[in-house]
Amino acid sequence: MDSETGEFVEKTLLHKGSAVRDFYAALEGPVVVGIEATGSMQWFLELLEETTGL
Repeated sequence: MDSETGEFVEKTLLHKGSAVRDFYAALEGPVVVGIEATGSMQWFLELLEETTGL
C-alpha cells in the first residue's frame, strides 16, 4: 500500500529462482510484512532480516 495515496497493489510471487529474495530486496522505506506463523518459516524470517533489515 502506498501510504501517501492509499493505493493498494497486489502481486503474486512465484517461488522460483530468486524471485522472493529480489522482491523483498527491492522494497524501499519502512515496510510491514504479515505472515502466518508456521513451523517452517525460519528461512523466511532470515530472508527478511537479510534483505530488509527487519
